[in-house]
Amino acid sequence: MDDLANSISYCSQAPWLLNRTVRENIVFGQGFNKTRYDAVVECCCLNADFQALIKGDQTTVDDKGITLSGGQQQKISLARAVYSNSMHVLLDDCLSAVDPETALHIYEKCICGDLMRGRTCIVATHNATLMVERADWIVVLESGTVVAQGTKSQLNYNGRVCYERVKRNLS
Repeated sequence: MDDLANSISYCSQAPWLLNRTVRENIVFGQGFNKTRYDAVVECCCLNADFQALIKGDQTTVDDKGITLSGGQQQKISLARAVYSNSMHVLLDDCLSAVDPETALHIYEKCICGDLMRGRTCIVATHNATLMVERADWIVVLESGTVVAQGTKSQLNYNGRVCYERVKRNLS
């Protein structure tokens, strides 16, 4: 069971935090590695947030994250998944609570960055335009049903998913 638990990390659309410091929420019981931690903080756009918090990453948050905005909660939850050594990272619409500039930074520096190299990352998102460019495999869902899957070129993706064309191509 330990191998399975250590091989998967998950960042849900509705972030959750422990009643601990921000740093403890990111490190999540693993050993503290300053170099890795600093890289995760940078790629998840948390430096400015830490400067705004009275005690920086030593600020204690409650389990509801009341001292943090929704975007800050989401970035901390994402940072926890990225900081882990998990070989498989599941991200459930993890950019929905951040502004477009931050989402682009996180996509390029975090999701597609060095910290995710050699790991499998599965992203569920409504922001297909951002994600599709560097995706190895795309699965298109409609009402919970897979209507298409393949590479960008196989799906003839042009910046948005055209469900009717995808359905015709599958027929």
